[in-house]
Amino acid sequence: MRTQGVRQSTAARGNRLALPVLAFAAACSGGSARDPGGADVRYDSVHASEQSGVDAPLREVVRSAEEWSALWDRIMAGHSPVPPRPEADFERDMLIAVGLGPRPSGGYAVQIARIAVAGGALTVAVREVAPGAGCIVTMALTAPVTVVRLERLDAEIEFVETREERVCD
Repeated sequence: MRTQGVRQSTAARGNRLALPVLAFAAACSGGSARDPGGADVRYDSVHASEQSGVDAPLREVVRSAEEWSALWDRIMAGHSPVPPRPEADFERDMLIAVGLGPRPSGGYAVQIARIAVAGGALTVAVREVAPGAGCIVTMALTAPVTVVRLERLDAEIEFVETREERVCD
C-alpha cells in the first residue's frame, strides 16, 4: 500500500501553514502522521458502513444527545427503514465520527486506527483507504463512515490523517 500522512487540528482547518507546523511539532514530540504518540485511549465501534448519507468529508466529535441525533440523521439519510440510533451515555461518553463523503465506487474505507492522549490533548489517527487501479470493486456510489465511543474528555481534539492506496493484482 502507498501511504500519505496529513495532520489536521480541529482548530486549524483551512489554514495552509498549519499542516507543516503540525508535522514539525509531531516530529519534535515523538509522534508522526502515522503514530501520534501518547497513551492509548480505549474505544468501541458504534457504527461502520460503506453506505451513509454523509455528503462531505466528516470529522466530528459528539458530546450530547442532540448532536448525536442530528449526526445519526445525516448518516442514515436515504436509508429506509432507519435502524435505531445506538445508545450513548453522554454524562460519561463521547463519540467520534469520521467519514469520507461520496466516492465513485466501492473499495473505499475509513477507520479510526488509534486514539491517544498526550499533554491534555486527544489525537485521533484516521486511516483512509482507496482502491488501486487493479482492484475489482462495485460500481455503486459509496460514502464510508465510522463512529466510535470513548470516555468523555473535554480536551482539544486533533485528527491525524493517513491515506493509503490498496494495491491489487
